[in-house]
Amino acid sequence: MSATTFDLLRTIVAATVARPADALSETTPVAELRLTSLDVVEIAADVEDAFGVSVPEDALRAAVTLGDIVKVIDKVREGSA
Repeated sequence: MSATTFDLLRTIVAATVARPADALSETTPVAELRLTSLDVVEIAADVEDAFGVSVPEDALRAAVTLGDIVKVIDKVREGSA
């Protein structure tokens, strides 16, 4: 798992859910974040801006942990998602 990918994702998610970035880890359950539909759309848009790839919102919703989202981003960046 790429630390760089996680660090950037953590910054994006922290800003979206108004939590300190250092309170989030790869094992943070996505359900714990209580993301709204708008939050998911915002995170997807911010991920696209930050990484230059489009991550399906379904993949974000299906993720169990932030680490799962990192894996999806990395796969999309590699062109295998």
